[in-house]
Amino acid sequence: MNFFTNILKNYSFYYMAHDGSNVGGVGIYVRNCYSCNVLKDFCIPTTDNIKVEDLWFEIQHGTKKYVIGGIYRHPNQHSITNFCQHLDSILGKVSKSKTPCIIAGDCHGRVQTCGPMGACIACLVISVATAQ
Repeated sequence: MNFFTNILKNYSFYYMAHDGSNVGGVGIYVRNCYSCNVLKDFCIPTTDNIKVEDLWFEIQHGTKKYVIGGIYRHPNQHSITNFCQHLDSILGKVSKSKTPCIIAGDCHGRVQTCGPMGACIACLVISVATAQ
């Protein structure tokens, strides 16, 4: 990962990689002119049922403030339910703060074909976006 820390001048690189694995992970570049606070209390815990790496920041430049999230949920997990419950909790915090939120990542869930729990990801993000 050290390679990625020096690629872009005037940017800081943040990353989260799963221990004991050479695949997956999430990384985000933040331009140094922005104030950046890592939101560790937003992170989804990795358990036997949830294999995920995520990063959450509060980014501020002048009077503009955003919550930025990056998520990588490992493929081939049997249930998306626990992941969706944790994501719902995080998005509830974001909604209460009334701070605009941008989330990017790969949740390995086909929203169109997974039924109600698979679709929860899109619905949660849409509900937070419309509540602001």
